[in-house]
Amino acid sequence: MEPFLPSSASWHHSHRTVPLIDVVDDTENMHPREAATLSALRLALDDALKVFGKYQLSEMLYEEALELHTALNGHYPLHCRDGTVVSAQASPSCHTVRDDVQRVYTHVEVWAKHKGVRFTDEPECLSAHELMALLEEHGGVLSGHLPPLDFGRAPERRKRSRDGDMVDFEFRKARKEHNLPYTKEFKGTLDSKWVYKDYTFPPETCSVIHTPGIRLEGARTDGTNLATSRIRSVTFNNGVHILQTKNSFYAAFEEDRKRVHVTVRTTPAGGVTLSVVPSLVPIAPDAKHFTGL
Repeated sequence: MEPFLPSSASWHHSHRTVPLIDVVDDTENMHPREAATLSALRLALDDALKVFGKYQLSEMLYEEALELHTALNGHYPLHCRDGTVVSAQASPSCHTVRDDVQRVYTHVEVWAKHKGVRFTDEPECLSAHELMALLEEHGGVLSGHLPPLDFGRAPERRKRSRDGDMVDFEFRKARKEHNLPYTKEFKGTLDSKWVYKDYTFPPETCSVIHTPGIRLEGARTDGTNLATSRIRSVTFNNGVHILQTKNSFYAAFEEDRKRVHVTVRTTPAGGVTLSVVPSLVPIAPDAKHFTGL
């Protein structure tokens, strides 16, 4: 038994990818209407892939299937060693709590019965930990499937929305929504304290006119420092700054941004002066995208 894999009753088996439909080798074993229907579906998927791309199309198919045919997302009941049968379901019509970004469930709808008698009159909404405790109480599971469960994570780890794959998703989304260039490389996330700083320089080497600009400076957790070239645009969403420079893209988390900038200088007399000024914020709090920095 593999309870943490997608349910055998589910239409999508892994990673919500668009299914491959190849009817060339199977047409002899199919009814003509079956072959014609699959061929039409293959052509429709090919056209949709060209328009929406594989990521967007797979999400559209997944959401459409759940909305119209919730039974397709059913999970086979869990049969415990003492004869108890537990049905754990997670779909838009169930009593669940879902992380919409990660598509995992912290709470799922549970029915439990023993010898045909239900434990409760109504289904319960149990957390992932409560469900596992219930299964253990009845001797463990012999067969069946579980929905994708979220058991939480260690307190010292970042929240899930700060995982690398989600930052990459925010970057791709920003690039598509705001028509950002696809030729520039994404250099990853600045994972330590950072700050926006004034960056004034001549736009051309032959020019004597200095124009104001902003760049990002910070330090990575491995101890290396980073100073970008002039920032061309900033996209802000879900606490993530997507920064476009002349040649590259970077990402940085709002919670890691320094609120003040501190400078320590020595005076000719041997003393020390301390300058504390607020850090620059190149976008308004409610802005999503800002250019012309």
